[in-house]
Amino acid sequence: MLALVALPREQINAPNQNFDIKGFVWLVLLLTTFQLLVTSGGRKNGLIFTLLLVLCGGMVSGCWRHIQRQPQPVLAATLFTNQRFGIYFTAYFILQAVNVALGGFLIPNFLQLVWHQSAFIAGSAMLPGLLIRIGLMPLAGKWFDHLNHKGVGQHLIYGGTTVVGVSMLILGHLAHGSVQVGLLVGVYVLYNAGLALAISNLMTTSIQAVATTETADANALLNTAQQYSGGIGIALVATLINRQGVPAGFYWSLVGLAVGIAAVIFLVISGRKLINTKNN
Repeated sequence: MLALVALPREQINAPNQNFDIKGFVWLVLLLTTFQLLVTSGGRKNGLIFTLLLVLCGGMVSGCWRHIQRQPQPVLAATLFTNQRFGIYFTAYFILQAVNVALGGFLIPNFLQLVWHQSAFIAGSAMLPGLLIRIGLMPLAGKWFDHLNHKGVGQHLIYGGTTVVGVSMLILGHLAHGSVQVGLLVGVYVLYNAGLALAISNLMTTSIQAVATTETADANALLNTAQQYSGGIGIALVATLINRQGVPAGFYWSLVGLAVGIAAVIFLVISGRKLINTKNN
């Protein structure tokens, strides 16, 4: 309703530009093929995986050539030539994939399939952690701004991702133990507290890595990653569970997600070192 009232009154001064339909088609085909590539990893037929891998590589090449020729591409992937943005974007993508795979798929299914809890209990177990995350995220942004003025804003991201990593290790230990729903809920609360400190501030850090004129394009890439990374994370976890079975698949999925968090910490540190090197 607000949009219907406000939008007709807004004056758009930007020149008319044609929508990049060809680039949009390239992007849809590339993302779809990559999703199929990830899900095909759980099949025994390696030929399908190889064909999809080759097809995906060809689409990456074709999409990149189109972006370089197009003055206004649907997604400005040339931003990845900015090393700092590429590092932080990758870290954000991995962290978002871990977040959706863990909270949206792994823990609810673990509670039901391994610990034989009801769907109501599985859903309710997620609630305290989500409430903590919602409450902490505005404060995390405020703390990041305060620390960033002192040049140590990255420490909040380090701390958040470390808490997330520790939580993952504890969850992996719980996966081998007896049913302790209350403890799992507590660990998931800890996980969400760490995530609140890291994920939105990592997105802010990614945007700060580009020029002001490129902010809109960086936002578009990050929003695309936010939606797409969750699907990739769930596909990887589901594929691993399908190959390893229950409950081993859940344990190794947690190990894989913990490795992803370690990669995020490494990337954030690498990005910070890159800033310090350029400043010197």
